[in-house]
Amino acid sequence: MRCLRLTFLLWVCLTWAAIAQPQEHNNLWVMWERVVNGQRQSQFRSHLLLDVPPAEAQTFFNNLTPSAQTYGAANVRHETSPLCLSQPPPAELTSIDTTPLTLADKVATLGGLNGVFVDFRAVRGPRTFTGNFGETVHSFVVNQLQQAGIPLLTKEEIEATPGQPTLTLRYSVEVVGCKPWSISLGLTQLVVLTRDTSLMLNTTTWSGSARQSESDIEYGAMEALRDVVASFTEDYAKANSIIGGNAVTQIEPAN
Repeated sequence: MRCLRLTFLLWVCLTWAAIAQPQEHNNLWVMWERVVNGQRQSQFRSHLLLDVPPAEAQTFFNNLTPSAQTYGAANVRHETSPLCLSQPPPAELTSIDTTPLTLADKVATLGGLNGVFVDFRAVRGPRTFTGNFGETVHSFVVNQLQQAGIPLLTKEEIEATPGQPTLTLRYSVEVVGCKPWSISLGLTQLVVLTRDTSLMLNTTTWSGSARQSESDIEYGAMEALRDVVASFTEDYAKANSIIGGNAVTQIEPAN
């Protein structure tokens, strides 16, 4: 009987000891923030390790200490988690009231622009075009924008410009019996979705095009480019109340 009581007491003590034993959980979150060419938004990547055995967690953390001491601070203590990553709030919490707003036409989207970014040097044109089509149209457009008083932004400046307004150009080839060739000019900007302001899109806010004219066989790709660029500079002038320069009317015909 005495032996039975001792066994029972020993079982109770071991049970309480097991209950009282602290439960240790080790989670490691390694965050990498990368800023490239001074861009407005950082790039984030991370490794998340959950329930790592204590010895392995200690070894992993200690191995980072020399680098942390060299490039920053090591063993920094925090009362709460310094990471504030969470799921975005529901769309209804981030939407905006668009009731007092009206839809803007494409001219209005050009108002207040401090400049645009242009790089057409890689644009492909007609197979029969003599010379480098991309370089030719790039020089032509740059000249026209300068004459119209429209500031040209560098690649570094566009990264820091709200909306990142960028001109795009496309030459669509002719499909015999189906469609004529065409030149399309567009301005893309970063915009926010009204129903969920946590979503940002890169979309076309202004566009213009010109295509092959069956009534004018001399009307070529460069003449079409002249017309769509003139349309853009005129709309820019309207939106910003500036006096634009005159578009070049005498240019070399397309081959």
